Amino acid sequence: MLNRLIFCQDINNIDYQVYYFSCNLEHVLHDNPNVKDENKSKKAEEFEERFYNREQEFLEFIGNDEFAVAGNYEETWDFIRENNNSLKRYSNLHLYFKNS
Repeated sequence: MLNRLIFCQDINNIDYQVYYFSCNLEHVLHDNPNVKDENKSKKAEEFEERFYNREQEFLEFIGNDEFAVAGNYEETWDFIRENNNSLKRYSNLHLYFKNS
């Protein structure tokens, strides 16, 4: 289903795109792929405190070359589907902010 949604440009005439954090959100945001469920709220609060009212810092963070996949939307999806890239620390969310 995700493969269909990747290339879907709209749903019911509403613009649509899907972005990814692999292998999960905490892996990208905190460089920890194995945050225990009971610690996820704490990590989310730490992230909020770090970037609250610091939009430019957030944009710099989410565009970090360490995990922000280079390329356009389609190229970043091609990349994440290759080999075991989906298990590594990657995201294409930075594209959302470049396109906004």
